[in-house]
Amino acid sequence: MMPVDISNQLDHLAKILREPMIMESMPRLQLSRTSERERIRKAIDSGIDILADLKSYRNAIASISFLPDELLTDIFYKVMISEGAWYTRWCRLILVCRRWHRVAMNNGKLWSWISDDDSFEYNGERVEVWQTRSRGYPLSFKFSIDQYSSNLLAQNAHRVRLLALVGHTNDFADFFSRIPNFPMLENLRFSLRSSDEHPVTLVNVPSSLVEGRAPRLRRICLENVVFKSPEELQLLANVTHLELIKSLDHDHRDLETALPSLKDIHDTIQQSPALQTLIIRHYVSIDIRDIQSFPTISLPDLGLLDLNMDIQIMTAILQFLTFPHTTHTSYIAHPRFDGPLYIRDIKSLIIHVRRHLQHHQGNRPEIKLSSSWLTYDNNQKYGISAY
Repeated sequence: MMPVDISNQLDHLAKILREPMIMESMPRLQLSRTSERERIRKAIDSGIDILADLKSYRNAIASISFLPDELLTDIFYKVMISEGAWYTRWCRLILVCRRWHRVAMNNGKLWSWISDDDSFEYNGERVEVWQTRSRGYPLSFKFSIDQYSSNLLAQNAHRVRLLALVGHTNDFADFFSRIPNFPMLENLRFSLRSSDEHPVTLVNVPSSLVEGRAPRLRRICLENVVFKSPEELQLLANVTHLELIKSLDHDHRDLETALPSLKDIHDTIQQSPALQTLIIRHYVSIDIRDIQSFPTISLPDLGLLDLNMDIQIMTAILQFLTFPHTTHTSYIAHPRFDGPLYIRDIKSLIIHVRRHLQHHQGNRPEIKLSSSWLTYDNNQKYGISAY
């Protein structure tokens, strides 16, 4: 049998379809009979199917399709992360061609991010399908706490790598009592929400999470959630990402009194010299007796520093921290708690900001600026911003 030249055949087919005489003859077709119209419709449908197959074939012969499955898998994962791991937009990749569909279905990592966001079209059936496709890969969960998510996490606690929980006060009460251990947990995010139906009350991080139940925990984010005591907060050791946030709209007396002191923050940071990200927003109790000098802490791996708080507390933190000049910084300094914002407070803060921005290369000093904002009221702010 003679070899088939696919490109020549396709070129010949294209010329036939574009032949002007055929297009001009279309109005002369005898289409009064139903059977004739149906025959043409079927022929057109068949042509549409052929075009779909041709598009799939075109995708299959693209340069990217000749990469090994392993490399194609890595590309898919990067696309998923860039599109938003919690969303399903990346799933369009599996429609490109049969091989891409097969590669994606065999990659458990792609199906291990499970959320209850509306964009995820969250339902029990979808979750079960994605769990099956994840093929035992460590799971990343993002849920509002309810009975279903509690059961789901209890069944998969041994596989959870990332856990992001949003809930109201009552939701947290019994949640962790059902789960003995998180042996794979590396990333933990707690966010407490309030509403008219769920008034603000104090919620504590379970002590057991820092007492051995999550031995691999390295990244933690707390929003409007606190530890029962400063000693428990200081049990956080060797973390690489620490994010402590109190929302300004989350005003509750018990929460204010439970916030760690400046010394507690210092001692906690000291336990994690390999910090890469440090974000603290209004998560420090304000007491003039805490404004003192502390031993210096070096954070050589710090890539992001984000401080949003009272200007005196911020100045004290910058006084005991040292970090690379390449660290990206963001400072929002609020008026001091014991009176109006005086120019000397700003000058004191600027001294420490400039100390961290100064970079020496040989005998030539070079100023390296990251984004830094100093606000002194709700409408105005001093800014230092450059890259």
